Amino acid sequence: MKSLSIWILDYLDSHLYEEISIDILSNYIGYDKYYIMKIFKNDVGISIKTYINQQKIINSLKLLEEDSYLLSIALNSGYNSLEYYSEVFSKIMGVSPSIYRKYLLGICKEEERVIIESSLLLLGELKSKIDKIRYKKDINVLAYNNKNKKCA
Repeated sequence: MKSLSIWILDYLDSHLYEEISIDILSNYIGYDKYYIMKIFKNDVGISIKTYINQQKIINSLKLLEEDSYLLSIALNSGYNSLEYYSEVFSKIMGVSPSIYRKYLLGICKEEERVIIESSLLLLGELKSKIDKIRYKKDINVLAYNNKNKKCA
């Protein structure tokens, strides 16, 4: 049996590059949108919109290693403009995409490196929290499925 936050995470992860609205999510999940937002924030610690943007930016970090055109990275990360992508990237990572690229090349300033590595650490902590939420769900399903089984 999935928790509501797991339903939301699964939906968001599988529709990350589509237009996602709270109303669409609410209709899909079958709960009031304000209830969904409250439960998700309580369980995950961030808003649904922040989660979506963080996941898109995390995915774009890989693209920044491979692609040289920021516009194509922005578009392939689910953003409609380079300006909005850069704004969201800077908010989440603490530096612009071009500074992050300098970090990848090892030519950024020390204070930029510290900001980037702190941001990466925070994103890693969020991933760990989400993995724990999903793991708890898996354990609960196992317990539910095995509750009537008896040892020989």
